[in-house]
Parts: sequence; structure tokens; C-alpha cells
Amino acid sequence: MMNSSNPVLNDKAFKKAASTLSGTDTMTIKGTIQKTFIMTALVFASAIWSWENPSNTWMIVGAIGGLITGLITAFKPTAAPITAPMYAVLQGLFLGGISLLISSQYGMGGIVIQAIYIRFLHS
Repeated sequence: MMNSSNPVLNDKAFKKAASTLSGTDTMTIKGTIQKTFIMTALVFASAIWSWENPSNTWMIVGAIGGLITGLITAFKPTAAPITAPMYAVLQGLFLGGISLLISSQYGMGGIVIQAIYIRFLHS
């Protein structure tokens, strides 16, 4: 396989992941699109909530909680059905808070909306 010091990308992790798969669950395009849509909606909803309820606390909770949740998911992939939505909500809290902070600090009215618009326009 490949040599890596990253614990998520080593041979042992791939063998463990392969042994936990039952072979009965099939990944489909429809399922992937649905889950992507749900995660994106969770990020947007929590970002909007964080934007409308400004507090540095939400931004910090989102950043630290997202890091912890991401690490849990990386080291225990079977927890992903629970941790992935949590991660999406926490990252939304962080993104909403940091976007509001940047927008208010630099006085660039509408820069966040412009960035979102450009991102989706050119994707």
C-alpha cells in the first residue's frame, strides 16, 4: 500500500475499515447527494443562526467542538453517522461567527454575501 505516519492513512486503518464493512451496505449516488445536501443545510442553518446571534462564544465553541468532533470521526469512523451532523453544525457556528467578525471588523458591507455568491457561481 503506502507509507504514512498519519494514523488515518496507514495500512492498519485500511485493513480495519475493510474488515468492519459488511458488504451489504451499498453507497449510491442518490444517498451521497442526500447526505451532502443535509450536511450543507446544517452548516448554512447554524451559520445563519450564529450570524444573527453574535457572540464570540459560539465561534469558539464551533472551532474547538469541530476540531474535537473531527478527531473523533477520524479515529473512530464508525461514529460518523452521529459525529458528521455534529461537525456540520459546529463548523456552521464557527463560519457564521468568523464571517460576522470579518465583516464588522473591516467594514466591508456585504463581503460575506459576495463571497458566498461568487463561490456558488463559479463551482
